[in-house]
Formats: sequence, structure tokens, C-alpha cells
Amino acid sequence: MAVRFIARLLAIVVFWCGAPLGALAQTEVSWPVVVHADGATATVYEPQPTSWPGRTTVYATAAMMIAKPGAKTIVGTVDISAATSADLTQRWVTFSKIKVLATHFPMLDTNRAAQVQARIVSVAAGMGGKRMPLDTLLLALNETPVQTQPVATQNTPPVIFHSNTPAILVVTMGSRC
Repeated sequence: MAVRFIARLLAIVVFWCGAPLGALAQTEVSWPVVVHADGATATVYEPQPTSWPGRTTVYATAAMMIAKPGAKTIVGTVDISAATSADLTQRWVTFSKIKVLATHFPMLDTNRAAQVQARIVSVAAGMGGKRMPLDTLLLALNETPVQTQPVATQNTPPVIFHSNTPAILVVTMGSRC
């Protein structure tokens, strides 16, 4: 059973990270991705970028769910980092050198989770070539390319006249006499 589970999880990782660039150039990937293998259904949701420092390496988290009839659904996440190359004219970002930083499968015991993570790391080491729309990446990071300029303001308070006795203020226009 452990071998089947790891094989299914491996199929998910291969499908998620290992699609050839030619196929991705022709069609845009829609999320979530559903994979049926060995009587189980695995769903990989769109990776959510957490940071993109220097516009060279992206850090992201993807949710994963594996369901098999008669068994409990396994839910978890995979944290990745990937080198990026942006094509500004076509508005695409290409991921390469994908590395698994951590996996989180709270429903699995520690030993099983470690086995799954080791298998995912070994498979992801040889993968690359995943594309994501540039606008999707920037929106997920909540970054806007617009730079705002400060506005010059005059915040000098006006002259205030005060009198402790009743007074009348006479406003005149023109020169003083």
C-alpha cells in the first residue's frame, strides 16, 4: 500500500512539474489539475507564490489532495523554490531547477511523511520547465508595477486671532489707511 501511495504521489508531482514546454506553449494550464491513477484521484491546486526576491527565484506553496475510494482523503502542501526566467513580451514566467523545500501532510505519521517527502524531493530534482502567467504571479504577490510620486503640500496653519472680550472682526479689501 505504501508503494502505491508513493507511486500516486509521484504521478502528481510529475504531472504538476514535468509537463513539456511545447505542450504548455500551446495551451494554458487550468487549475486545479486532476490526475486519475491506480483507482485514486489526485488533485493539485495552483501554486501560490509567497515571494520572488530579485526576480530570479520564486518561492511557492501548492496544495495537494489524494482521494482513494474506501480510504481517508490525504491532504497536504508542498513548498518549492524555482529559478525563474521572465518573458515580458509574452507575459510568461518559466520555472526551472524546481526544488522541494518542505512537504506538509498532517494526516500521515512522521515516518510516512518523511518517506513521501524523500520520494518527492528525488523526483523533483530532475524536473523543470513549468510556466505561469506573469500577471498571475504578480497578482498573487500583491505587487503593482506603478510607482507613486509624493505630492508637495503646504501645511502651514493659518493665523488665529483671539480676544477674551467681545470684539468685532472687520474685513476690508484694499490697502490699509
